[in-house]
Amino acid sequence: MNPVVGLIPAAGFARRIAGIPGSKEVIPLPPKGEPVIAFSLEAMARAGISDVVVVLRPEKEDIPRRLGSGDTWGLQLEYVETGPTRGPVETLDRAYERIRGASVALAFPDILMTCADPYEPLLRGLREDGMESVLGLFPRTPRQFADPVLLEEGFQGSPGRARGESWPPGQLRRVLEILPKGPVRGPGKNTPWCWGVAVWSPALSEFIHEEVERGDAPDWGGDWGLGHVLNRGVTAGLGTGAVVVSSDPFLDMGTPEGLAWALEGRRTPADAPP
Repeated sequence: MNPVVGLIPAAGFARRIAGIPGSKEVIPLPPKGEPVIAFSLEAMARAGISDVVVVLRPEKEDIPRRLGSGDTWGLQLEYVETGPTRGPVETLDRAYERIRGASVALAFPDILMTCADPYEPLLRGLREDGMESVLGLFPRTPRQFADPVLLEEGFQGSPGRARGESWPPGQLRRVLEILPKGPVRGPGKNTPWCWGVAVWSPALSEFIHEEVERGDAPDWGGDWGLGHVLNRGVTAGLGTGAVVVSSDPFLDMGTPEGLAWALEGRRTPADAPP
């Protein structure tokens, strides 16, 4: 398999959170006061990924100041600065020259999770199952703003741990469709999974780059989201798999509610089903 490069988009609008100085990606969290983004960095390091590219806006200078070269996590961090973009897809593509020809492990810097190593089973899917991309799945909650994933016909699985029906961790399933964020209607309305991390081959990086070069910015409502372009890849025949990496929903601390839970030391939403 090609060398693996970690990719972290941190170029969202530099919104200051009341009472907390600096970028949300480096807010210190209990119990050790580590910055939010450190949880993504630690997961990449556990998977043996050593080179990580962080895409950020110039005004987020506190991120490289806090993280430095990445030595703390045994990583080599590289920073790519970008101005405003049309959304996450274009933000990621700003690192195209750096990731070209490599496999990519994607992390969103404001997502927290209870699983320590989500990337190993995903990278195995690239190596052994011939996929061009593999999504890391989490149980989907009704209030979660994330892309639901519709899996191969005949198996949607269930995150219901109390019923003993959990999909075995590490078992890859083929993705049929990645659905828009928000309420799901139609055939996919009952899918219990959404994606929160991903890995992909150089073929998908080329596909994303071509989408950006075309410049038509297809979207699901105001944001050139990665889920839409990943779904276009599914439609185009790029093999896309998915693996459940956690029995707990991920926590998006980019929302006020999520931030409050993260500052309490949580790594999954407080309102997640038991």
